[in-house]
Amino acid sequence: MTKISKKQSLLVLILALIVLFMGSSLLLFKRIGRTEAEQVAPNYSVSSSASSVRYGAHSIYQTDTEGLVVSLAKNDKFYFNRVIDLNNKTAIDNIVSLFVTPSMVGSSDAHYLVMHFTDAYNPLNTITITCWDPWQDGWGADHIYMFAYKNIDEDVAGRSSLSGVIYKGAMYGTEGLVSFSGQEAGGALIGSREVTVSFDYAEKQVFGTKYNIANPLIADFDDTDYFVQMWDGFTTGECFLSIEAGNYKGSTFNFVITNIAGYDLSEENFTTTRKPEISIDTSNFNGLKSFTVPVGSEVPLPEGSVYSIYDKNLTLNKRVLKNNQDVAITGNSFVADTVGEYKIIYSTTDKFNNYVEEKITIKAIENLDELNLVLFEERAEFVVGEKALLVGDYAFSGTIVGKPVLKVTASLVGNTSIVYEIETQSMEFFPQYVGEYAIRYEYSDYVQSATKIRKVKVVSSDSPYIYELPQLPDYFIKNAKYALSNGYGYVYTNGQPTKVLAEIYAVADDGAEKKIDNVYKVNAQNKVKIIYRVKNGNETAELSKEIKVIDVQYGRELSIVKYFEILQGDVLGTANERYAEFTFASDGLMQFINTVQGENAELEFSAVGDNFKSVDIYLVDSVNANEQLKITYTVYNDSKTYVSVNDSAVKYGIDGSLKTGNKFNLTYVNATKSVCVSSKLSPPIYTYLNGETFNGFSSSLVKIYYGVNGVKESTALRISKINNQPIYDLSDEGDVISPEFVFSAMRGDRVKGDKITISPMIIKDVLDPYVECSISVTAPNGTYVVAKDGVTLQNVEDYSKYYEYELTEFGSYATVIIMKDGSLNKKIFGYQNNVVDMVGPTLTIDGEIASTAKVGEVVKVPSATAIDDIDGELDVSIYVVVPNSEMYDLTNSRAFVASFKGIYKIYYFVTDESGNVNSLQYTIVVE
Repeated sequence: MTKISKKQSLLVLILALIVLFMGSSLLLFKRIGRTEAEQVAPNYSVSSSASSVRYGAHSIYQTDTEGLVVSLAKNDKFYFNRVIDLNNKTAIDNIVSLFVTPSMVGSSDAHYLVMHFTDAYNPLNTITITCWDPWQDGWGADHIYMFAYKNIDEDVAGRSSLSGVIYKGAMYGTEGLVSFSGQEAGGALIGSREVTVSFDYAEKQVFGTKYNIANPLIADFDDTDYFVQMWDGFTTGECFLSIEAGNYKGSTFNFVITNIAGYDLSEENFTTTRKPEISIDTSNFNGLKSFTVPVGSEVPLPEGSVYSIYDKNLTLNKRVLKNNQDVAITGNSFVADTVGEYKIIYSTTDKFNNYVEEKITIKAIENLDELNLVLFEERAEFVVGEKALLVGDYAFSGTIVGKPVLKVTASLVGNTSIVYEIETQSMEFFPQYVGEYAIRYEYSDYVQSATKIRKVKVVSSDSPYIYELPQLPDYFIKNAKYALSNGYGYVYTNGQPTKVLAEIYAVADDGAEKKIDNVYKVNAQNKVKIIYRVKNGNETAELSKEIKVIDVQYGRELSIVKYFEILQGDVLGTANERYAEFTFASDGLMQFINTVQGENAELEFSAVGDNFKSVDIYLVDSVNANEQLKITYTVYNDSKTYVSVNDSAVKYGIDGSLKTGNKFNLTYVNATKSVCVSSKLSPPIYTYLNGETFNGFSSSLVKIYYGVNGVKESTALRISKINNQPIYDLSDEGDVISPEFVFSAMRGDRVKGDKITISPMIIKDVLDPYVECSISVTAPNGTYVVAKDGVTLQNVEDYSKYYEYELTEFGSYATVIIMKDGSLNKKIFGYQNNVVDMVGPTLTIDGEIASTAKVGEVVKVPSATAIDDIDGELDVSIYVVVPNSEMYDLTNSRAFVASFKGIYKIYYFVTDESGNVNSLQYTIVVE
C-alpha cells in the first residue's frame, strides 16, 4: 500500500466533503453539537511553543530512520496522546524506543531523561523510569543508568545487570549501553543504539536498555527486595506516556522516538470508536436497573458519572421517557403519576462522535405490597443500667425497592429530653432511667417509608454499675508512685442515675487484695491488678486492669534501657554517655513505658545499618488508642531519607541519611495539629492511622512506640532524646531533669474587677511517673486568694481543675507553681497580674458656658471639678487658644480679654497619678 502525501490527503478530504454535502438534501449528523473536525485528535503534542515535535528523519543523525523528532525546552513535556495497553505485554515487547541527538557531540544536553507511564483512569497512579547520564558527572560517556519508581517521592530502585545488586535511591541502577552525548562505545554511530523500555505486565516488571544482556530487568514492583509497598498495576492495564528531561546543560534536549507500543508514528491525528463509560450509582436499590414503584411515587434519579480516556470535557445528559415522550424532571427526581413503564436514560457523546447511553427501567403499578419491618424475639422489659437488647433480629418484607434504611430511637415517656440513638447492627442501649420507653422504628427504601412504635418497660435495680476504667498506665515502675485517676460508677435506686466514686484496690504478687488511695506506690515484682469497685448495699460491680511491673532500678542507678519494653522481635539494648542503643537482629517494635506530654512532643533518634528499610515512630493517645499517628523514615541513600505519615503513598525527601547515623528530630505540636520532621518540612496531617479525620490527641498525653522494618542485618536504633529528657546511661547520675509542663497563663496588666482563670495544667516527667505540684496565689496585701468555688489558693495540689478568682484591689497578684518529681528535681514557675489604674478621672465643668462675646470684652470661663476613683479630687488646668493659634493659661485667672474677632477654644485638662488623662473643650465666637 502506497502512502499518500499531506497534499493528497487534503484533496481527498475536500472531495469527500463535496460528496457529502451535494444532492437534494443535506446529510445531518446523528448526534447534534459535534463537527467532523472534532472527530480527530493529535497523536502527540508538546506542552509549549518553546518545544517542537514532527514526524520524519533527523537532519543530521540516522537520516534514513524516521520517527518523532522531538526538541524539549526546559520544564516542557512530550505527550503521546493515545492509550498504551500493557495487558499481555512481556519483556520482549518493546514499548518505547528512542535515541538522543545531542546539539554538540561530546556534550549531553541534559542529565536526565524521564518517562512517565500514567494510569488512563487514575492520574495519581504512575510508573516513572529515569535514565541518567553519568557523563555530566565527569565519567561514563558511553552508557546510562536506569531506575524506576511508582507515584511521587516513592522508593527508587534499579538492578545492575552486571552485578545483580539492587541500587536504591537513584545511585547507579540498570546499565544501558547508549550515550546521551553521542560518544557511543566502539565508535558506533549516534542513533545506532537506542534507549528502550518494556514491561512484563503480569509480573509487574519493567525492563530497560541492553548493556551486557538484552532487556535487562530494572525493577520488580511486587518484590519487597525493590519496594516497601507493592504495586497493584494500572486500573485496566492501560496508560499514557509522557517524556521530560532534567538538569539541563543546553537550551533544549533533543531525541528521536522510533517506536511507541507499535503505533504508526507517521499519523499526525487519530480517531477512535471507543465509547465513553457511564457509571450509575444503583447502590440504594441493590444494584438493580429495573424495579417497580407504586403510582404517584416520586422517584429520585440515581447519581451518574461519565469518563472517557480521550475526552475530559464530557457532559452527562439525563432524561426520563414514557411511551417515547419526555417526562418532566424536577430537581433530581420525577413523579411516576400513571401506570406504565418509565425509562431513565443517561447519555453522552464524545468529541469523536461516539454516543453511549445507559438505561434504568421503572414500572409504576396500582398496587404494591407495603414495605414492612418484621421484628423477631422482641423484648418488653429491661433493667435500668443494664444492656438492653431490643430484638433478637429483624427483617424487611413486602415489595422492597432498593436498600432499606432503618433508624431506631428510644425515648422516655413523659420526658422527651431522654432519647437514645440505637445502633441498628446491635439493637442495644443502656437505659439510665426507670420508666416506660417509646421505641421508634423509622424505615424506608428507595420509594416507601413507614414508622413503627413499640413500648417497653425499664424497671429499677439495686445493682451498681461501672462502665469504663479511668486512664491507667500500660506499665508500672517498681518502687515508683502513681497518681491514679478517680473512677466512677452509677446506682439507680431512685429510678435515675447517681454518680458514685469508685473504691480502688490493688492485688500484687502475693494475691492479697489491698484498698489503696489515689497515690499508689508499686512494691510488686511482676504485675499488679488494679480494681475499681462500686458498691450499693450488698451488691458490687467492678472493672480491673492487670499491669506489668518493670524494674528500672528506680531510686537507685537508673537503667534507661529498661524504660523501653520490647514488644516484637530480637532486640538488645545498651546505653552510653550519649544515647541508648537498641540493636535489632530482626524486625521489631518497642514501647517507651511511660506516657509523656503530647502537647509539644519532641523525639530525637538516629539509626546505623546498611541493610534495613525503615524506622517507624508511633504517637498514640494515652486514652483513645484510635488517635494514632505513624511517622515512617525510609532508607533512601547516603544523603537523603524519605518520610511518610500514616502509610501514605506520598513520601517527602529530607536531608540526612538513616544509613549513616544522621540524627533526626521529630516534633509534634498539638496546638497546630502539625508534625515537623525537619527544620524545613512539616507534612500535612489529614487523618489518624485508621483513616478517621485527624483532630490531635484528646488526652494531651501520648504513648511512644519505635519500630524497625526490613532488617536483613543487625541494625542499631539510637534514641537520644524524648521531650526535655536526654536518653543516655543514667547509672551514675540518675534522674537530674526537672518535670515539664504545659500551661496557658493569664498574665499582665489588669483593671480592678477583672476575673482570672487558672487553667488545668499538663505536668509530666519523662522518667518519673509521679510529680507533686502546688499552686498558690497571693493578693497585693499578702493574703492567699480564695477562688470562686471557695478553695483557698494556698499550696493547692489538684492541677487538673479550673480555678477562677476576681481582682478586687490594686497592686500585684502573684501566682507561684512548684513542681517536684520523685528524684527531688524541682521546677518553679511564677507570673503576676498587676491591677493598675487604667481609668481616667471624671471631669465636669461648673456653671454656664458662654458661646459668644464682643471684641474688647473680658470673658470669664467657669471652673471645673475632676474626681478620680483612686486619687480623689484633682486640680484642673484651663487654657485658651486665640484665633492666631497662640495659647494662654487660664487656670488661675479663669478670664481673658477678647482682643480680636474669631473663634476662641477653651480647653480643660486633668491627669491622675497613673497618667490617665481626661479633657473637655468648647468654643466662643467673638464678633
